[in-house]
Amino acid sequence: MDMPFMLLSRLCGSLIWSRGTAKMDGTEIWNHEIQHTDTGSNRPATVQNVAIDPAIRDEWEGAWPRIWIAAVAHAGPDIDTRLFDEIRGTANGSSERADLLHRIIGPSWRDEFGDSAFDHDAYSTWSQSGMATHTAALPTRLEDDPERRDLPALIPAWHAA
Repeated sequence: MDMPFMLLSRLCGSLIWSRGTAKMDGTEIWNHEIQHTDTGSNRPATVQNVAIDPAIRDEWEGAWPRIWIAAVAHAGPDIDTRLFDEIRGTANGSSERADLLHRIIGPSWRDEFGDSAFDHDAYSTWSQSGMATHTAALPTRLEDDPERRDLPALIPAWHAA
């Protein structure tokens, strides 16, 4: 994927936001409180005085590796395009449509925990900061887009096969 922030944001950003210390294979991945992005650092800054019940934090910590692995596994393969045709034939709000959408979008934190982890203003700040960082990194002119910029070099390679 050319846009790693989008992968993290779409599939895993909520996981990063809502968990405490993550351990996979006994190795600590990231230790933090609920966070938002500090524009002067690559690591999100800690939001002070945010009370998360220790039992909830333990539950989040236990779910983190499983949901992360499922989200990454879903991001790898191509989506079966027939699902898009199937979804057109379903009623809005139907369980069939919900199942198809889940198969397209993949697993998420909300599937297991709902929206409770995202009710704090700091989550909005963190999420918006990440999107602002991603947007700022995008080319501002069409000519600067890597695919367009490199096209003259790629065409001869395609022809040469």
